[in-house]
Amino acid sequence: MSLRTTVLGAALILALQLASLTFGGASLAQQLAPCKFKQDADYIRLSTPIVKAWARIPVGSAVFALDDAAGAKDSLKRALVQRVDAQTGIWNILMEPGYSVFTIYPYQSKGSPQLCVYQGIVLKVNGVLTVDELLAAIRDRTTKTKIDSYDVFGADGVEVQRYSRAATRAVTGR
Repeated sequence: MSLRTTVLGAALILALQLASLTFGGASLAQQLAPCKFKQDADYIRLSTPIVKAWARIPVGSAVFALDDAAGAKDSLKRALVQRVDAQTGIWNILMEPGYSVFTIYPYQSKGSPQLCVYQGIVLKVNGVLTVDELLAAIRDRTTKTKIDSYDVFGADGVEVQRYSRAATRAVTGR
């Protein structure tokens, strides 16, 4: 491949990346600007008490403790719950056979606008469950599905990790 082809290819890639930043919904300046949107402030105000309450749940508790701690029945109906099938984030939960890992973001949904700040929990439970099965275990107050470990993260300085077994903590560089 000639130098000219390489340079033209690199210039095309750069132009496409800049176009996606400019026309992809927000300019680069908007993406780098501090969060000043009303929905961000509302989200933080609504979700912080829930995230702080989740941080006090002992590991080994039944999963319905998430709903109890939130203070409102069926609070997870107003949450984005996603099953995690691959370790992609910077959290210390080790994925292993026989357990399921989920992320839960209170006051979010699949259709919610992208926020500048996310608060929630990375939750590991015993059993191989789908999102619907996890929500059913919480709703039905099932005592068999227990919290093995979790990593709570929030904008208000909330960051707590709890593990039921020392071996379940993933080794990371932090």
